[in-house]
Amino acid sequence: MRTKENNISIFKEILAFLVDISIVYAFSILFERVLMQWIFVETILLFLIVGLLYHVIFYASMQSTLGKILFEIAIEQKKKQQTDLKTILGRELCCKIGLGLVLPIIVFWILNKTDLYYIVPRILLLNLLFGAIYYIIKREFWWDTLSKTKKIKTTNILKVNIGTSFIVFVVLFGIYGFLLFCNNNNNYSEHKFMGFNNPFKSREYPDNNNLTEYKLFLSDSLPSPENYILSLFDKYDIVVLCENAHGESTAWDLAYKVVSNPKFIEKAGHIFTEYGSARNQAKVDRFLQTTYANDTLLEKATATLMRYPSGPFYYFMKKLNQLNQNLPDSLKVQEYFTDVLPHNYFPSLYNSPLVQEFELWKRDSLMAQVVIDWYKQKQKKCLVVTNYRHAFVVNKEAQKKQISKTKRIVRKFLHNEAQYIYNVFPNITANVYLYGFKINDYYFYLPIQKGKWKAAFKNNGYKPIGFDFKGSPFGRDIFDIFPTKGEKVNFTFQDIFTGFVFCRPEEDYETCSPKYEKYAAQQELNYALEHHLLTDSLKAANSTISLSDSDQNSDTKLSCLKDIRKSNWGLKYLYLYNSLDIFIFIFLSTTSILIITFHLLIQTAKKLQKSQ
Repeated sequence: MRTKENNISIFKEILAFLVDISIVYAFSILFERVLMQWIFVETILLFLIVGLLYHVIFYASMQSTLGKILFEIAIEQKKKQQTDLKTILGRELCCKIGLGLVLPIIVFWILNKTDLYYIVPRILLLNLLFGAIYYIIKREFWWDTLSKTKKIKTTNILKVNIGTSFIVFVVLFGIYGFLLFCNNNNNYSEHKFMGFNNPFKSREYPDNNNLTEYKLFLSDSLPSPENYILSLFDKYDIVVLCENAHGESTAWDLAYKVVSNPKFIEKAGHIFTEYGSARNQAKVDRFLQTTYANDTLLEKATATLMRYPSGPFYYFMKKLNQLNQNLPDSLKVQEYFTDVLPHNYFPSLYNSPLVQEFELWKRDSLMAQVVIDWYKQKQKKCLVVTNYRHAFVVNKEAQKKQISKTKRIVRKFLHNEAQYIYNVFPNITANVYLYGFKINDYYFYLPIQKGKWKAAFKNNGYKPIGFDFKGSPFGRDIFDIFPTKGEKVNFTFQDIFTGFVFCRPEEDYETCSPKYEKYAAQQELNYALEHHLLTDSLKAANSTISLSDSDQNSDTKLSCLKDIRKSNWGLKYLYLYNSLDIFIFIFLSTTSILIITFHLLIQTAKKLQKSQ
């Protein structure tokens, strides 16, 4: 192929880069889906490997890549017209991979940052910024300077462009079609996309040798989640249950099974929740002791206890009242709110702040203090339900072992509600992790242990179970559910939690709405107006109207419990992150195809113009 020296437009280089990156990304996803039948490989790692091989193979054989061929770009050594394999390896392997990626990763590793998904995007961004600045100054990229290569313009041959375009079209559409076909055959979903079963369903961890130990452990006779939690009260007085996510019903379904069990009623009979302001405890006590004439009055009374973030806790409180109506006064279950947050409908409109800045800063310690003070006085067993990190406890053994290695993480964990309780009552406090999500540094929900746990539970038929982390393979896994900003964490799950319960997979998560929100907001407004508590009464009244409008008359929205709407709560976040590679692929492929189409149209128009 004849070539000539010419300044290559940076715009053309960017377009060629987009086409190449689309092809590399497409093959990365394809190889990942194939390899996933046997092993779990990170997409980002495959992307780097495929990218290296793609550039080395094409540069060695053609002095160009598919994307660069389209825009008549090739590379060659500055002092000769050919480019040997040694130069190509030096350019791609030593410069781009070695200096551009491996060296920064080593630096991050020294700084105790180890998560590829945290490190690589930042390195690529730094490379982009540095490369742009270097190009502006030198009019070439830094890897061309180090490898002594240059970009040259190839002779325009329209047939070559058409052939290359056809190859790119076939590759991108072929891989996309293959992925759609595989997902459609393997994944049943109620969600449709262009007639296919959901093509963005998250991939699952393969049933490989890594699962053997987990499968053997789960094959043993393990108790149900509620029976496991009840068994903990034989050894501990305070059991903390980690709610998996606000708004999802699993934790509250489980909590009710526990508190309504005769064993709990006899052994404990007391439950503390993160939800609800501790200032409203007298209202809660009256509610639980009151018998309401009908279901409507009960539901309205339940609504006035607090502004609920979602329906599951609302229905938990309703059922708790109904439970108490069938119990003698001496055995009625007691519920205690612990939060410093007001859970009011108009918290910003009161004359005096409902929450001081000091209280927000000390929120976890103040919630814990409610439990601590109560236990010191009553010396009775209780269940505490709190969300996510509030339930974390770094036990004494883990503190001694890990504090010198992960000081920042330890400091962050030591200021959680359950930790404060454990510090005062270390021998009688247990905490239980309810299967849910991990949260990464970009605050996306994704599966624990890259989906390995879910694969083990699926193999076990998703049987609801509970067990101690200590002595299980699950307990020895690295504690990965908390975002650490890439910092290496030496904690295992058994360092943070006493036990674990699995109730249902993510696909079966449910949520619902509370009832009579408009009624409850109006009651709060009437009381606040009567006692001159609001700074802006008109604004509060408008807020009540807004609430009614946005909720579409919530008084009648749910007529009874069976009408609670189900939804795949949280799965949209799982799909978004765990199938982010598919979304990126579709975006890059569409962009590349548009680039190719417009480029060929322009080339054809130029060719016709010359022929005339």
